[in-house]
Amino acid sequence: MAVDAGGGRVGKPLTVGIDASLISVLLRWIRSITGAPVTWAIEDGRGFARWLADGLLLAGHEVVWVPRYLMNLEQPAGTGVGLPVT
Repeated sequence: MAVDAGGGRVGKPLTVGIDASLISVLLRWIRSITGAPVTWAIEDGRGFARWLADGLLLAGHEVVWVPRYLMNLEQPAGTGVGLPVT
């Protein structure tokens, strides 16, 4: 899900698979919502999250880590959906 600076939802949520095309899928998705630079908020900092952050950083995006307890306040249980923030 993407949110604007005020916390309002923007665009449609996206569900993706974990494979080599993930970063390009995410970048196409966010470009369909906005042409402006974005900051990606990623939960945790290990394993898959680290790989995801590295890919986004290499693509020139800003990434911030969000503690799990904060993501639990926004993320519907069991969705596994992160929050890219515009």
